[in-house]
Amino acid sequence: MSTTKISVRAAATAGALAVTAGLLAGGSTTATAADWLNTENVSPIAGIPDSARIGVAADGDATAVWRAKVGDHYRVATATRPTGGAWSTTTYLSSAVVNSFMPDVEVNASGDAVASWMVNFGNGNRLQVARRIDGGAWTSTLLGPADEAVADPEVGIDASGRVFAAWTSSADLTRSATLPVDGPVDPDVLSYEKATALDLAVTPSGKATAVWYEQAGDQDAVKALTWSATSWTPADTVDTDDVVGDLSVAVNKYGVAEAAYTVQNGGQGLFVMASRRVAGNWDNPETLSFNGDNSIEASVGIDGASNSVVVWRTQEGEVQYAQRGPIGEWADAKILTGTGNPMAPAVAMNDRGDAAIQWATSQPGIEMAVRPTGATGFKPAPSLVAAPLLVANRGLALDDQGNITIVTAVKATASTGRVLSRTYDTVAPVAKVTKPTSLRVNATKFAVAWSTQDRFGVPSKDVFVRAAAWNAGFGSTQVFKNDTGLNAATLVGTQGRTYCFAARGTDAAGNQGATSAYRCTTTPLDDRKTKLTGKWSNQKGGAHYLGTVRTTTKHGAMMKLTGVKVERLGLLVARGKGYGSVAVYFNGTKLGTFSLAATKSKAKQQIPVKDFGKVRTGTVVIKVVSPNGKPVKIDGLHLQKLLG
Repeated sequence: MSTTKISVRAAATAGALAVTAGLLAGGSTTATAADWLNTENVSPIAGIPDSARIGVAADGDATAVWRAKVGDHYRVATATRPTGGAWSTTTYLSSAVVNSFMPDVEVNASGDAVASWMVNFGNGNRLQVARRIDGGAWTSTLLGPADEAVADPEVGIDASGRVFAAWTSSADLTRSATLPVDGPVDPDVLSYEKATALDLAVTPSGKATAVWYEQAGDQDAVKALTWSATSWTPADTVDTDDVVGDLSVAVNKYGVAEAAYTVQNGGQGLFVMASRRVAGNWDNPETLSFNGDNSIEASVGIDGASNSVVVWRTQEGEVQYAQRGPIGEWADAKILTGTGNPMAPAVAMNDRGDAAIQWATSQPGIEMAVRPTGATGFKPAPSLVAAPLLVANRGLALDDQGNITIVTAVKATASTGRVLSRTYDTVAPVAKVTKPTSLRVNATKFAVAWSTQDRFGVPSKDVFVRAAAWNAGFGSTQVFKNDTGLNAATLVGTQGRTYCFAARGTDAAGNQGATSAYRCTTTPLDDRKTKLTGKWSNQKGGAHYLGTVRTTTKHGAMMKLTGVKVERLGLLVARGKGYGSVAVYFNGTKLGTFSLAATKSKAKQQIPVKDFGKVRTGTVVIKVVSPNGKPVKIDGLHLQKLLG
């Protein structure tokens, strides 16, 4: 072997996960923190489809491809779905007069896509690719010499929309091609030996990595090439063990690559190996699988921080995985499941480190385990069981939040079927209160509004309120709106209170978001609640708060309010030409003098007086300090407290 590390199986069996059962076409079991959304029809009922694949942009917009028989020929079809929306009408990418097979799709972060498939022309298979940029039309290109047959094609796309392709040629060599968005196809030869188990991965910046196994005389080896700006670098030798296939490579945005594959170690069995390329050099390969488990079908993923995951299955019927951080060796392998005769496991990861492992079972069905970013291991997601499906008849992809979308082709009858999709919504809604917008309102009735954000909709919102009277603290949390689909309502409140609102959303998958921060406002305490000294009159009018206002023209007239608990103190007054001034005192200390004069008469005008920084208890006095004859009109007091 190429390394001395051999994992020991002993304690791992006790950690095997039990996966819950559910239905693809008719619902699923309940998950604690996340669940599957409703089944969506990607394609109409038609001939039995197969080879369903999916790619997802960073924002969750999805592109699916599959193959279906239309008339006398098999054609490659596609459909798209905006996040939270519906799947588009099916579009056929391949010709109606030749057979096509092995469709695949890759999507970059902004949603540009490349679909690829094989075309049978009778004298050999050709590779065809179709590209879609900025949501436009698909444009198709045949790759490779017309007199050579193609095998093991791999295709990727970078952030600019440039396409990379690699394949094995019938001329016993390994070819590649790059397709700039503007410009001709650039063909190249990766190796003058015939590749086995070819795989390709592409970074957003266009740093592609191709990895394969070749047999060249006495020197069998895993080989790798990296695209650098305009050409492929000289090939590296990753390993010289006897590779038996299942080679997988992933590369992150910085160009750090992780390759995993299966080797035959003499009479000891089949082992999963992994090697990482950092700063242009491949590490010595490590053995990941348990000694004696005959492990096959390795799949690898890597995130933006260079955390890696490799998953594989054993011929004894288990799915196993291993994890590795940015530095150091691989952790010991763990057993994910030991039931259902697992087949074709695959791992998908996004840039921030969310990961999902998917595999098929002989029931038939689809099982999946998920690992949110920051978690130490994988946990099972509800199972999906459906009409008969082929082992390779499904795909999965993650958006930048960790939401997972899968597609699978299923039978409807003995001769018909359709492609279905489901999304595993892992992200809870984010809620906030948007109204009231002012810290003080001039009425007891006012609008409350809230918003929630989630890529797949928020059917249920809860809104909470806490209130504090002018002479008391906050009471307990009360429900203002429960399980509502509304985004706004009106509160009919009471004078002299601070009201604070918070919101929370629950999405269709049952993810309940955190309660938002509180947003507060205060209704004025009416002027009639104060004790008067001196000559005041009580005027009525609809322009004033609660229909009244206290007015005086006497120097030295006072209003007094005791038992106040206030953090931010303000006045509600009427202003006008020639109006007078008042001084405001709290517990005998003068807080300032405030003029009520204005060029035009206006009712219900707010005057901020003092922010104490914390709740103070005491007595407020308002004293007229202007000369006799100047009108002073006091409509109320804002006695605000902040929550938290």
